[in-house]
Amino acid sequence: MIKALLFDLDNTLIDRQRAFTEMLYRTFRKYYDDEEYVNTLVKDALFFDDGGKIERIDSFTKLIDKYNIKEFTAKEFAENWSKESGSVVYLFDDVISTLTALKDKYRLAIVTNGDYESQKRKLDHVNLYYLMDYTLISSEIGIRKPDPRIFQYACKQMNLKEKECLYIGDSYSRDIVGAINAGLEAIYVSRVNETHDDVKTIYQIKELLDIL
Repeated sequence: MIKALLFDLDNTLIDRQRAFTEMLYRTFRKYYDDEEYVNTLVKDALFFDDGGKIERIDSFTKLIDKYNIKEFTAKEFAENWSKESGSVVYLFDDVISTLTALKDKYRLAIVTNGDYESQKRKLDHVNLYYLMDYTLISSEIGIRKPDPRIFQYACKQMNLKEKECLYIGDSYSRDIVGAINAGLEAIYVSRVNETHDDVKTIYQIKELLDIL
């Protein structure tokens, strides 16, 4: 019997792509006045980022190499980005109402990868704490998804067995494979119209109300 729902954060509860795009424009405009060039940089930065699948330093390195950028290094860009990351955050429209309804039946938690300061800023900004029984950022314990240990650690902290927990996330490789390998059940949130035969797929968080 499922007693707790554990959620990924980026692209599951919050619209990472919208915030990421806005941050890119804000950052590049600090260096360049040419809006057409800025648009080109943003387009390619989004391509290299691949929806967050690529490490930030690696995607920025590819962008800098392609355009032979001299104004900053990938390391400098990533460090400055980390200082501001999380200052722009948007919840998907159906999140609050869905989590509020689910709270009546399940314990709720967030288990997310990422830099502690950045992810904490996001969590503080959207203020989901009142709905959550537990939150865990990977850098707090030095273990990242898809390592099964981060899921198992979260279950242990909630005094629950893995089979009593269900993980909901948008990354098949990190969230779904990791959770299943850890002994949890899982639901895949497809933000790119992708499906997998071995896991239940939804396209919006509110669909959880119909299947749980």
